[in-house]
Amino acid sequence: MRRIFELSKRELQIAELVAEGKSNLEIAQCSAITEHTVKNYLLRIFDKLGIDNRVKLARYIYERRQRQESPVATT
Repeated sequence: MRRIFELSKRELQIAELVAEGKSNLEIAQCSAITEHTVKNYLLRIFDKLGIDNRVKLARYIYERRQRQESPVATT
């Protein structure tokens, strides 16, 4: 999988909304874009991250959140 930093701010916003369980229609409505545009964003996100569905995207975002919340061990 590729890194999340390759996503634009808008792509990251869409990915976060997917991880929250929002449908494409809900994402479109709260982002003031069309449902078709949401689908296009998702295709680009999947391509950039090397994944192929929204379940894997949600898991990726969840795991990313967990890593960010975990304290970093220092030696």
